[in-house]
Amino acid sequence: MTPVSPSSSAAQVPAWTQRLVEQLQLLSELSETLTYRLLELEERLAEGERELAQLRDQAKVAAELPPGVESWLEETDERLARVEELLRRGVGRSTGGDGSVARPLKAVAPDPFPEEEEQPFLDEQPFLEEQSA
Repeated sequence: MTPVSPSSSAAQVPAWTQRLVEQLQLLSELSETLTYRLLELEERLAEGERELAQLRDQAKVAAELPPGVESWLEETDERLARVEELLRRGVGRSTGGDGSVARPLKAVAPDPFPEEEEQPFLDEQPFLEEQSA
C-alpha cells in the first residue's frame, strides 16, 4: 500500500464534497461561537437575577415598620378622622367635650411673610448718651 499524499487525495475528492466539508467546518465554528455566547448570556442573566433578589430583600427590610409604629399610624388615622368629621360639621358649630362652644379657627393672612420695615443701620442710630441728652 502506498501512502497517499494530501495533494493527491484532494485531487481525488470531488469539488462539491470539498465545498461541503468546508461549509460544515464553518457551521461547526459558528455553532461553537453561538454556544459560548449563550453561556455568557446565561451567566449574566443569573448575575442579574441574584442582584434583583438582593434588591428585593433590601426593599422588604426597608419596608418593615419598627414595633409600635403600626399603632401610632392607627391612632393618627383615628385623630384625622375625628378632625375631618369636625370640619364636615363645621368648626364654629361644634362643641367641646365640656359642652363649651369651640371658637372658630383664625384665618391665615394672605401673605404669611409680609415685607418688614427697613431698620436703620447701627451707625445711623443715636448713641444712648445722645438720646438721654
